[in-house]
Amino acid sequence: MKININEIKDYLDNKTSYKIFDINYTKEELDLIEKFNISNFGNYNSYNTINNLENFIKNIGKNSENNITMFYNIIKSLLENILKAYDTDSYWISLRILSKTDFFDIPRYHCDGYYFRDRNKLQTKFITTLRGPTTLILDVKEEYEKDILQMNSLNTFTDLEKREHIAKYISGEKINITNTNGIIFVAGNKEKCLVHSEPKHDDNRIFISILPGTREEINDFSERSERMSKNYLKLDKFYKAFSYPFLFISENDEYKIENILIMMFDKNLKKEKINLKYFDFPSNIEDVYWFEEGINDEKPWMFVGKVRYKDKYKYIYYVAEADYTGFDCQGYMKLYVSKSLNRLIKNAIPSDVIKNNEDLKNILNKFNA
Repeated sequence: MKININEIKDYLDNKTSYKIFDINYTKEELDLIEKFNISNFGNYNSYNTINNLENFIKNIGKNSENNITMFYNIIKSLLENILKAYDTDSYWISLRILSKTDFFDIPRYHCDGYYFRDRNKLQTKFITTLRGPTTLILDVKEEYEKDILQMNSLNTFTDLEKREHIAKYISGEKINITNTNGIIFVAGNKEKCLVHSEPKHDDNRIFISILPGTREEINDFSERSERMSKNYLKLDKFYKAFSYPFLFISENDEYKIENILIMMFDKNLKKEKINLKYFDFPSNIEDVYWFEEGINDEKPWMFVGKVRYKDKYKYIYYVAEADYTGFDCQGYMKLYVSKSLNRLIKNAIPSDVIKNNEDLKNILNKFNA
């Protein structure tokens, strides 16, 4: 296998939204990839090491020891070439063995979010599909269309209606790639991020992504990823519970962030400041401490949580309520924001809400302990 490392370095010095590179596999490597037996499916994720990668490959299917070693060496060579181009030895690597499914028949167009905390640094990731359908690339030129994408990208993994909504309103040139192409693309940055989607899974798929970074960046990302995976089930349940009121934040002027935002006063009785350019609620939700799903004309939607703001965090209390006609007819939303959770507890969250919710009371007591 050969990859033009200098071509990758040139791209990294002059980052555009994405760059497609050729991966020159040998005929023997291409034959192996094509015939490699897949009987089991799953994901392999690792940070700064591939010591257990060969064991994962052994469990993919019934393959000879020679073919297992050769498959391992293909991935190892890809990784070494990318790391050499980035001039680093730190990385996150993900190998996904995916089965046929109709789950992505409706594309999930999205931009990857930021992986590292420093948002002033353009962040890039390498991906390639060794076998099967390749990633869908949409070259979107207009920034307002990426605004549409970001405003509606919340929970699109499970929300098929939102996928259809995005596909209807976003446009761009569809870029064809092959199994002998690799792509490096920008993540996070709204002006340059690459719009892409999983393809139709009409065949089994072998997909690889490599995220290079500094040792500090990868260690921090690894720790946050572990916390996020533990928090995934809770957040998934939360997003489903709040998908209805959140829908109106992007689609109804009355509920735009600037119209529902209430900043708390600091200890000097001055209103805390915020730049809405860096406050992309609700997609910036980092953690949810407590929530209660609402019902039209019966009870409000409420939650207390933490959101990203620039390279720091703020705490929020959100409340929304509508009569039986719904938010588009008669309703209200308020989003209280502060850098101090104690300030929210004392001045935003009603005392009867805390008093009548034992779970919320216990959680807040932990923070005050």
